[in-house]
Amino acid sequence: MPRVLANYVRYIDTMNRKVGLGVGYVVLVIIGILLVEAIRRYGFNMPTVWSIEMSQFLFGAYFIVGGGYALLSGGMVRMDILYSRWSLRKRAIIDAAMFVFMAIYLVSTLLACTEHATISTQMLQHSGSPWRPPLYPIKITITIGVFLLLLQAISCFIRDIATIRGKPLP
Repeated sequence: MPRVLANYVRYIDTMNRKVGLGVGYVVLVIIGILLVEAIRRYGFNMPTVWSIEMSQFLFGAYFIVGGGYALLSGGMVRMDILYSRWSLRKRAIIDAAMFVFMAIYLVSTLLACTEHATISTQMLQHSGSPWRPPLYPIKITITIGVFLLLLQAISCFIRDIATIRGKPLP
């Protein structure tokens, strides 16, 4: 495996591992927001306008930005009934073949997300809710998350090719 590809795999894996572990703390923020909302709503009859929408935005960011980490750590859905019985080489062959479909999906999604984020940013789009938060930050975050997932998919593909060739990367 050429050194540049091995370095790419190491860099992207490290980056997505750090981003994934870091974004995991967003769950604590979401819990805090919803706890404050529950106390205000049911304890003091003073609900907030922003808490539910903010927690939805944060969960969306958590979900999409953590996608690269999920792929890296094997958290994606597979047909384990068959997959777990196959050799590492056969798994790598199937994963490499599936990469084509994943890449097509991720590239088309990335193009659409980029277009939506650009338009939203240019028009300074806001939500139609009473709180009216700006929508462009979450659209930019979604675009970044899809991009990180695409980079991780390429990294996994390189790793699969190395495994197929009999020289798996560590």
